[in-house]
Amino acid sequence: MIIVHHGLFWKHSNPSIQGVSKKRIAKLLKNNISLYASHLPLDKHREAGNNSLLFKLLGAKIADPFAFYKGNNISWSGFFEKRRTIESITTTLEKELHSKPIILPFG
Repeated sequence: MIIVHHGLFWKHSNPSIQGVSKKRIAKLLKNNISLYASHLPLDKHREAGNNSLLFKLLGAKIADPFAFYKGNNISWSGFFEKRRTIESITTTLEKELHSKPIILPFG
């Protein structure tokens, strides 16, 4: 099984598996691999969600709900108990996620 963050079907999209949708998952189907695609549940879960796991990875604490969609919390805000620089956060993310973060240095 492969678990991905973004869903395949959106509110106003055609839910049939054809064209681009079929092309995206053809290799999985051919190899009998299941696909679980979820978006907001993988953002908001306080213990296993993307946001909370990134907080844990960085040593930050969850504070409050951050964003809402249709009245439901979809993200978290948090804080560091000890001040951290953008450079130290970037270094941690790059090391732990094996990917270079893109920094938008404003605001």
